[in-house]
Amino acid sequence: MKKGFTLVELSIVLVIIGLLVGGILVGQSLINSAKTQAQIRQIQQFDIAVTQFKAKFKFLPGDSPKFPSDGDGNGAGIGFGDGNNLLQANRAGYSQQFCQTAVYIGECDEFWKQLGDTGMIKNTYTNDYTTGILPDIGAPRAIYKHTTVLPYYNPVISANKNYFILQGNTTNAGIANLTRGPALTSIEVVALDTKLDDGLAASGTVLGIAAPINDVSPVTQCLSAGVYDLNNKDQVCSPLFEMLAVGN
Repeated sequence: MKKGFTLVELSIVLVIIGLLVGGILVGQSLINSAKTQAQIRQIQQFDIAVTQFKAKFKFLPGDSPKFPSDGDGNGAGIGFGDGNNLLQANRAGYSQQFCQTAVYIGECDEFWKQLGDTGMIKNTYTNDYTTGILPDIGAPRAIYKHTTVLPYYNPVISANKNYFILQGNTTNAGIANLTRGPALTSIEVVALDTKLDDGLAASGTVLGIAAPINDVSPVTQCLSAGVYDLNNKDQVCSPLFEMLAVGN
């Protein structure tokens, strides 16, 4: 007759299983923490580059009247920077003057090109977004590799501040009506916010917003009453990092 496991043997097995599970969870936590820190370093390096550009040329990249361009990279209009310290889609037909996920023309699409062309960052980028905003071609790929780092200005959020945004990579061509892929989860954004700022979605130098999936409001929100909704596991959240403020 076969003997079963004793209580001591079962206890040892349960302890081993617990240690294995605990080790996996700790390992995943370390990986997540390292990714958060790497993403912060990338944004800080970009912010330092913007600071150096402004110190040398007196204007923000894209906003400088010293760097004329064709406006959107495909000859569809002249878009000179106006030197008002705001990154805007300053081409005729876009009167809202935003530089956000819906429209990237004018000063917006010159931002990374001018930083690269002047040697402030090591890579160079095109200002032709007619095939979409392609990571590594039109803008830097974020550490969260399914997202892109882009300049962002929206007077609804702040009348006088520009930001970096992590947004999902575009999945269609064009400079407007862009469809974007998944962004970050609320947990990922709050980790970035807490590490670099105050952990609050609506205050400080790091903000959290619902990431547009297309040019209408997303189906689900990453905030609940202005607070990060940590129960929402969808990749529908985007962090905003204030320019000229997070590079130190």
